[in-house]
Amino acid sequence: MHKLELTNITKRYRGATVVDNLSITVQSGRVTGFLGPNGAGKSTTMKILLGLVSPDKGEALIGGRRYRDFDKPTRMVGAILESDAFHPGRSGRNHLLILADAAGILHERIEDLLRLVELEDAADRKVGGYSLGMRQRLGIAVALLGDPPILVLDEPGNGLDPAGMRWLRDLLKTRAASGNTIFVSSHLLAEMEHLADDLIVIQKGRLVRTGTIAELLTAASSVSVRTPSAAGLIAVLEAAGGVIKVQDEESFLVRNLLAAEIGARALSAGIELHELAAKSSSLEELFLTWTGSTHPQLSEHMIKEGAMV
Repeated sequence: MHKLELTNITKRYRGATVVDNLSITVQSGRVTGFLGPNGAGKSTTMKILLGLVSPDKGEALIGGRRYRDFDKPTRMVGAILESDAFHPGRSGRNHLLILADAAGILHERIEDLLRLVELEDAADRKVGGYSLGMRQRLGIAVALLGDPPILVLDEPGNGLDPAGMRWLRDLLKTRAASGNTIFVSSHLLAEMEHLADDLIVIQKGRLVRTGTIAELLTAASSVSVRTPSAAGLIAVLEAAGGVIKVQDEESFLVRNLLAAEIGARALSAGIELHELAAKSSSLEELFLTWTGSTHPQLSEHMIKEGAMV
């Protein structure tokens, strides 16, 4: 088991608190989505986990150990933190070969990775001529170089086309199903809704939501009800544990009860229904509610994390 644990992490830059007493756990065998608006502290948190930034307080552990304590870290953790961490004059193949030599990894692994990330035809071109999507694929190859059981990926989908996003989703879900630990940040909320098993949401360096994506989406769902006997049905549903939000004299929303259960209780009470409709919130809608953000889809490359993020 390779659980990631950050406990009471705090980081300040020039007096500004970037990560604020943050405690989170990332389980193995799951894809955990890491969400937050620009400036929330996601990249800084990932850098602390990987030992690239020292926290002012708290502890970050990978399988119970600090990243710097691993003898062969590339065989334990693969990471993407920057989409442009390549020498523009080197080819994609040479970049991987240099890293493989440094990590003591056989060159045969390079050809397998180039095929996996679908860069074999561009492997001998200079990285400076790669598109953003191609650089992302090369970064994924770097992260997978040591076939690590843990992946820490900051915005790995930036620049990928729809087919590339589907490929990345399948890759990460397959690795998680094999017991790997996948920790991935993204602003592509619709994609995260399909990819993640669990979510961790932060705002201004603080934890605001965590849980399985199914639990979080279900908790936010509601049922729209319209009836000429609203007061009577509200009393029935509240007694059954429903949470009511009145909209007008005949209409209200119900949470914590399914539409079928509401219909059955209305029938038992002899109450006429004019409308009974399940309403669900998208992850984007929930994100806006949790964080008070207005532009969840903006790329984090617009604001570089490190100094004030």
